[in-house]
Amino acid sequence: NPASQDSDGGLSVRYCDTFLSRLKGFQGRREIAMDEVLWLKPCSAVHTIRMRVPLSLLFLDSQRQLVHVVPTARPCRVFVCWQARSVIEMRARHEQDIIEAGITFQSHI
Repeated sequence: NPASQDSDGGLSVRYCDTFLSRLKGFQGRREIAMDEVLWLKPCSAVHTIRMRVPLSLLFLDSQRQLVHVVPTARPCRVFVCWQARSVIEMRARHEQDIIEAGITFQSHI
């Protein structure tokens, strides 16, 4: 199973826990719903090559604590956080919306 999905707390989380599911991510998608979230694990780097929409990225450490935020990850770039052990990807949002989504996600896991 390349990715599993769970829905709770207003977010639809897709767990990407294989190389191919992490590599694919949101590539090629024209739209991403506001409640749609990818959790890439293990992961410390994200590319936005072949992306059509900007993303917000939340890098989490091994204790699932937030260590870095990229509010607007534009297409055709690479983002790395060596402290991270997983990454949450979602459609780009305003900073307060990122914080609220992160809190919702944290209560979800």
